Amino acid sequence: VWAAYRQELQEHQALARHTLEIGARAGHARLLASHRRQLSALAVALRSRSSGHRSDRLEAIDWPTLTQAFPVWVVAAGALDRSLPLNCALFDVLIMDEATQCNLALALPALQRARRAVIVGDPKQLRHFSFLARSRQEQFALDHDVGRLAISLDYRQQSLLDYAMNAVARPTAQIWLEEHFRSHPELIDFSNRHFYEGRLKIVTDTRRLTEAPPRQIVRCPVRLADEINVGEIDTLIAG
Repeated sequence: VWAAYRQELQEHQALARHTLEIGARAGHARLLASHRRQLSALAVALRSRSSGHRSDRLEAIDWPTLTQAFPVWVVAAGALDRSLPLNCALFDVLIMDEATQCNLALALPALQRARRAVIVGDPKQLRHFSFLARSRQEQFALDHDVGRLAISLDYRQQSLLDYAMNAVARPTAQIWLEEHFRSHPELIDFSNRHFYEGRLKIVTDTRRLTEAPPRQIVRCPVRLADEINVGEIDTLIAG
């Protein structure tokens, strides 16, 4: 049953990729035929070395035309300002992946550019790590008068996923993604039993895995230097 399911899943993914590729080629052709100047303007803007010039050139582009031709954009949250203008509702939907590791400050510019958002994350994963001292965060809150807001803006402790889950009032607005297809079944089985209550459906394609065991115990010597086990480092490098 699982083999048939994996085969159907792969065929669906291949069909989706093919559909997106056809749409992209068609959009590119339409843009070249009727709006070549806009495409050239985008290329010039993206090559701009000065952030100020890039921002001005991005603002001058006819974005409704570009987004109609290319409706799907994949951009790292930290690179949005180098690729897209800060226009409100530039896109219909924003999909923010790995939201557990995304802080609110990084997410806000992306949220500004969309009418709706789909926030994807795993509350069992580690939160984003912040080097901002609590005293500095409190001072920033005072400087910018955020204490009067209805929500607590905690950059250090709260991820985008935390804010999204707190904001969702209806349980039906949360969807459990139960399929896991990355890790070796013997590895993910531990997390599945201890963290996910056995709810994950492991659909990893085992045909691509080697016959070597997914885990093994390696004995290494203990040679300390400035409280660092150099022996362990040497063993890892040699392995």
